[in-house]
Amino acid sequence: MKRSNSAVMVAATLLSMACSSVPKQEWRKPGMEPNSQEARDQRAKDLADCATRAGAPTEASQSLMGYSRAQIADCMHSRGWREVPVED
Repeated sequence: MKRSNSAVMVAATLLSMACSSVPKQEWRKPGMEPNSQEARDQRAKDLADCATRAGAPTEASQSLMGYSRAQIADCMHSRGWREVPVED
């Protein structure tokens, strides 16, 4: 469980840094209530998996590959997630 929490933290940090200068957006999946616990859990899991696939370091490995927000976005899109603007 520690490993996935670490990857979630990395993904969240990357996404918050990348999105700091653009209008606020959120990952949503059609057919899921955006604020449900199920959606939050699945979003966190998919973000962590996508960040790891894109080369983000985990507790188990230090990646020398670069990773980008675009790679993570491509992975999330392939899993059915879409970025939608949200109001503060």
